[in-house]
Amino acid sequence: MIFLLVAGVSRAFAQDLVELISGEVKKSLPGAEALYIELHQNPELSLQEVRTASRMADALQKIGFKVTTGVG
Repeated sequence: MIFLLVAGVSRAFAQDLVELISGEVKKSLPGAEALYIELHQNPELSLQEVRTASRMADALQKIGFKVTTGVG
């Protein structure tokens, strides 16, 4: 929040922004934690991460990223 205040943003706006971001992070934590646990319970050998790559591509696409698969 200090950065926002130094940048000239009002304290009220900075606080609203911090609360908005904190809320979004709190909403996404259960899904992120579940993905973390799933990936670590099903390890794959280095350079052979087929399931992990697929799972990550799906997760990133769901939140709006454009993902290119099948590379490498």
